[in-house]
Amino acid sequence: MMNELLDLLKMSFRAFFANTCWPATLVLFAIALVSSILTLSALRKARRESGYYIEYCPHCGAAAEFRTFTNYDGECSYESGAVVCTCCGAQSKEQPISSYYGMEVSPQDIIRKWSRRR
Repeated sequence: MMNELLDLLKMSFRAFFANTCWPATLVLFAIALVSSILTLSALRKARRESGYYIEYCPHCGAAAEFRTFTNYDGECSYESGAVVCTCCGAQSKEQPISSYYGMEVSPQDIIRKWSRRR
């Protein structure tokens, strides 16, 4: 979808400079630009609301990913999860996703908390 929008913008931009009818081409270019911005913002909003969209790191701007960790508590073990930056190592609070204590948090909730920061 993103590549299609970029191709549309490139074609509109080329047509703008190749065409002798500048005002009409300028209007078409503006319409294509605005529609692509609206489409991209709608896609980003939908991805954010789905709970699976991980925002970039607030510290360095690099990509972040969800990781699981196995923790040992005496004789038992449980898994916890956190969102971790792939570059600087910053991470969200590590929370249990499978536990014998019954205080599990879903991975989607951990990702939403990381991506919701404003």
